[in-house]
Amino acid sequence: MTDRPSRNSRRTLLHEIALPQSCTDWCDPVITQNVVCVVVTYGRRSALCVEAAESALHNGARRVLVVDNGSAQEDARALRDYAESRGERIHLLVNSKNAGSAPAFSRGIASALESGAEFVWLLDDDNVAQVGCLKHLMIEWSRLADSGHRSGLIAVGPLRGFRDGDPNADAELVSRSKAHYSPLERSFVDFDWATFVAKALNRRSRPDPQRLARIRVQGTFDLKYAPWGGLLLHKSVFATVGMPLSEYVVYCDDTEFTARIVSAGGVLSVTPRALVHDISEKWNAPGFRAASYMTSRHPALLYYSVRNQVHTERLRRGRLMTPAFILNGAGFLMLATVFAARSRRADNFRLMMLAVRDGLAVPLSSRHEIPLA
Repeated sequence: MTDRPSRNSRRTLLHEIALPQSCTDWCDPVITQNVVCVVVTYGRRSALCVEAAESALHNGARRVLVVDNGSAQEDARALRDYAESRGERIHLLVNSKNAGSAPAFSRGIASALESGAEFVWLLDDDNVAQVGCLKHLMIEWSRLADSGHRSGLIAVGPLRGFRDGDPNADAELVSRSKAHYSPLERSFVDFDWATFVAKALNRRSRPDPQRLARIRVQGTFDLKYAPWGGLLLHKSVFATVGMPLSEYVVYCDDTEFTARIVSAGGVLSVTPRALVHDISEKWNAPGFRAASYMTSRHPALLYYSVRNQVHTERLRRGRLMTPAFILNGAGFLMLATVFAARSRRADNFRLMMLAVRDGLAVPLSSRHEIPLA
């Protein structure tokens, strides 16, 4: 995998790339003309946000709504300057503090609908849509609509990840997307004993790169839920299933929302011809989730990530607590106990247990609110 650019280098990256003056090399302006893109940013991420917004414009989005969700003073000023330089193509919505991704995306979506958007395209601020991404999303949406699916129950997403020049890179992304967004129904915070044992014994089956590469060329695949990054939705979706749940604040608000579409009888299709690159570091370290939680230095992100993950898994099962779910929950908590003792982070363990209790509550417990800043 290639090295990811530093934050300082990203500030000049946009000016070093020869972007086209129009979208004709990237998109079909006829089929993308009534798409409004929503990008949410916060903190010190203005440089990332500008790259995301530019990629949307050059893919043919009619307009980009940037939701400034409590950016730092310098970054807020940079976003204002950027919006002014782009005229009506960029519209800036400002929240005085970071309210979380769920309320921010809801505000951006509502503004897009009020502006008369036929389609809403959602991007995180570290998503850069690649050449032709929006065009291929629109083509896939049209295919599903023509095949009889209701417009209010169609969601189309891109393939997300990093490209490293390997000819099988896209195939690997297909494999990872399917594994991550189609977990076992019995898992607890994505932990499953059978998968854990298979990994420990190094017997987990490996994907066939050639077979997965054919998936990239030949067609799409469906998921049960998906992230915001690159998701394309018709305006009628929000009338059908509602808006993102503001109670989630941050994390899993996207997967809960898209799962509603599928639960209502809709389809969530990923087209590998549409590519989105993630260009920032993640807050939690790779490896066991329990380990990353115990070493995390972000209390709010730890709490909301665990609480919302547990709650979405609870919703998928209804009120039924199956023996497998309970067993996997015990396994996850056992691992968390080991990692908490090893890292001497009893505070993180207590916070995680609070999040688990709140997440198991139906409806979602909002007894504890932890500031994101």
